[in-house]
Amino acid sequence: MESDVEEDMTQSQILSHAILLREGYRQGGIADDDISSQVMVFAPALWGEWEERIITLRQVERLRKEQVLGLESTCIYVVENPSVFAELVDAALLRRPQKDRCPLPFFICGNGQPTVAVIKLLDLLCGVEGLHLYYAGDLDSKGLSIAQSLQIRYSHVFKDWRMNTEQYLRYVKKGIPLVDGERSKLRNTEFSWDRDLGSAMADRGLKLHQELWVGELVSDWLNSNTESTR
Repeated sequence: MESDVEEDMTQSQILSHAILLREGYRQGGIADDDISSQVMVFAPALWGEWEERIITLRQVERLRKEQVLGLESTCIYVVENPSVFAELVDAALLRRPQKDRCPLPFFICGNGQPTVAVIKLLDLLCGVEGLHLYYAGDLDSKGLSIAQSLQIRYSHVFKDWRMNTEQYLRYVKKGIPLVDGERSKLRNTEFSWDRDLGSAMADRGLKLHQELWVGELVSDWLNSNTESTR
């Protein structure tokens, strides 16, 4: 167990190391690539546009804390997969005529393992008092590793979004087999928000993609009830 925890901690620090390395290059006068690192985001309150954007690390680093202090929403919703992000955006666009009755949306797509641009944007947002970060990903080894990394980095605001044993058991019959390595890792890993999840998945030997319950994720946001995300 101890070695697995150390491995998870090492994985959670990979992006922190990448950020520090990038800053070291900059201080040494070496130009770095701040274009290819990108993040998909939908945030009408920030840019005044009701459409998704793909912004670069360069653009993220131009944002200032003062620009996000006035956000109406107290919740930032981050999803792992672009297809789920698109569903949330479509739901927000349909809700647009009723925007006066609900907080403006703020959706981010991690698109798998978060890039430096994603992390830098989350660093900025999670530094604002009162904001909460809801993360939804696949219930597989990779998705849970990403969630765990974000939970470690943003422990003061992180909340899992339907990444628990109850959600897993509801959809487990639609799962696909875990490989032996994934199964072993899950059996020996505890997730702080749900300590039974890893063993439940290892016992059944199946993983799930979040597209299975995208309708529930959309409903959570439409209801504007953060407690329902659990």
